[in-house]
Amino acid sequence: MDITAKSLVLTAPRRLEWTQEQLADPAPGMAVVQTVAGAISIGSELPQYAGKARGAEPPRYPRMTGYESVGVVVAVGEGVERLQVGERVVAFYGHRTAALVPASTAIRVPEGISDQPPRACGRSRRCRRSRCW
Repeated sequence: MDITAKSLVLTAPRRLEWTQEQLADPAPGMAVVQTVAGAISIGSELPQYAGKARGAEPPRYPRMTGYESVGVVVAVGEGVERLQVGERVVAFYGHRTAALVPASTAIRVPEGISDQPPRACGRSRRCRRSRCW
């Protein structure tokens, strides 16, 4: 398998950079997921990006971004039976173009469900409060 994955890294407030790594073949129990779409949290990621995140400790850089992504399984390791190559899944690996994930944590996306995550409306009180721009 020859997959180069890019990861979006927050290197300082308002500064994002892509890093690259070559993914290894999936070990037993692992799956390789190629990203289709990723979710952005307006409540936690945007404040981190803007340098306005609240917390007990100051933010540390560089830091990975993201939580969950929708993707397609492109390879599975030995013993993986619950996922098949070509299936769409939600997996938890952040803003990456592809990732190795434990197959047991990937969640199949049912047919008829869009790959695109819902977007913030920008009109509700909750959306307006979370904005940091």
